[in-house]
This record gives sequence, C-alpha cells and structure tokens, in this order.
Amino acid sequence: MFSLYNLKKILYYINRVLSSDCVLITKKNKKGLEKTTDFKKSIGSYRFTEDSLFIHLKTGQGSEIPALRADSLMELVDKNQIFNITRLRFLDETLREL
Repeated sequence: MFSLYNLKKILYYINRVLSSDCVLITKKNKKGLEKTTDFKKSIGSYRFTEDSLFIHLKTGQGSEIPALRADSLMELVDKNQIFNITRLRFLDETLREL
C-alpha cells in the first residue's frame, strides 16, 4: 500500500502520462529490433476511484490501435513500483461485456 505522499506522487505521474498528447513505449520486436510506438489511441477513458485507477484499454483493433499491456503502461509511471493490476472484464467494440 502507498503512503499518502507516495499516493499523491503516483496519481500525479499517472495523470501526467495519461493526459499527454502521445504515449511512447519502446519494445523489442520478434527480430530483436527496438521499435517505438505511440499507444495513445490504445487508451480509452480512465478514472480514479478512492485509491484505484480504472483504465479502458482498446485491444485487438489491428495496426491502427496497437495492443497495450497494462503493466507496460504503468512502467511509464514508475519502473520501480509493482502495481496490483486486475482485469475486470472484456468489452466488444460497442462496449458490451463479453
């Protein structure tokens, strides 16, 4: 669990990352080459409730919207922090639960 100071710091960095114009993440592809991709289109909405962050991630949309793992996104916030990430549900393109 976070102390109050750490929680405010983490919330600040989360807001900073998620509200930016682009979310660049560098990954190695299958050939071992590094590729930097903007994942901003992969992030739907996000909100904070008490001490939890809820993010709608868009996946499976092809090359226009690249697949983004929640842990990769949270590494941008703090590489040294282990976040407790729970997938709540899957939604289709009309936001109906699968």
